[in-house]
Amino acid sequence: MANKDLPLTADIVGGVVTIRIGVSALCQVVTETLTGLADGDAPTFTDEYAFARGVLVELQRVRNEEGRTPIHAFFEHAAVSAAEAGSDGVRFPGEFIKVRRAE
Repeated sequence: MANKDLPLTADIVGGVVTIRIGVSALCQVVTETLTGLADGDAPTFTDEYAFARGVLVELQRVRNEEGRTPIHAFFEHAAVSAAEAGSDGVRFPGEFIKVRRAE
């Protein structure tokens, strides 16, 4: 399998959270969502690498005055889900904790 076809993976490697997806796999994953933007017509990716670079720009684009990006929101949402699911490695003060989802 070529690197560009690698499926989405997430791991901790050498103390670094690493999320990887091949360029072609990224295009495949988002095809259904993009099809909805074009009245049901599937897009054609004329340059997968250019499209992937555009996605990366958007993931890192600052969205508010606090400097939050879509990547920040992604990690915050996943952290709240992990805490609500009782993930090991985090403790909240008090006996009864209700974690509220950020909107």
